[in-house]
Amino acid sequence: KMSKSIGNTIAPSDIVEKDGADILRLWVASVDYTEDFKMSPELLDQVKESYRKIRNTYRFLLGNLFDFNPSKDKVDFKNMMKYDQYMMVKLNQTAKNFVSFTLSNFYLDFTKDILYIEKQDSLVRRSVQTVICEVLDVMVRLLAPILPYTSEEVYQMMPGVKEESVHLLSMKDI
Repeated sequence: KMSKSIGNTIAPSDIVEKDGADILRLWVASVDYTEDFKMSPELLDQVKESYRKIRNTYRFLLGNLFDFNPSKDKVDFKNMMKYDQYMMVKLNQTAKNFVSFTLSNFYLDFTKDILYIEKQDSLVRRSVQTVICEVLDVMVRLLAPILPYTSEEVYQMMPGVKEESVHLLSMKDI
């Protein structure tokens, strides 16, 4: 238990100074505000690990869209490979733990070879790129209120025509 008199509190300003405001926001978004919540260096480390996974996922998605133009390369759902259609359905359901489990542990691992080996403009590669472009778009919109700086940074690197800021996008388009 934290107590000011004991001196074992963690000041929000210390977290922001050391780890950034997005880490603090992610922690706040993860606690049950209806009950007393716990804070410790160990819990903060778990939040940092979650943030690291989100950031690494963003980096992987962006890195594989360098040659993808959504306006001309996007593949229609009916022409996608079955595993790509599966991911689009999962994305649209916005399943809990989507980034950590379904996306990172399954889909990205499964499709790496396709992204790296297939011809640049092959249907199978463009199909995967269409999915990761859609995933990135949904993720950046959903996480923008919680991770505003990171989301803005990622949004500015995304391919295609876009608004001036991720924070000007509508959630209705998801």
